[in-house]
Amino acid sequence: MIATGILLAFYYEASPARASASVRSISEEAAFASMGAILVVMTLWPFLDGWLRRRWPGSEASVYLGIVAMLAILGLTVWEALAAH
Repeated sequence: MIATGILLAFYYEASPARASASVRSISEEAAFASMGAILVVMTLWPFLDGWLRRRWPGSEASVYLGIVAMLAILGLTVWEALAAH
């Protein structure tokens, strides 16, 4: 959570849009929000995994959820690389 706060402070202070027009696109806001959400989920993952394993013993739900999360991060990375800047 502290890292998310530091990222927010840095983003809002160092943003070129802040200095010029103070208008950000929805894409920029969504990108920053998703980055923060990913950071929070990665930080809380050991607790979420423990809860899943206690809730459904013997289930591989956490493994499949981890695979989906990894594919989502990979997909977003490729999408960002291919996007026109």
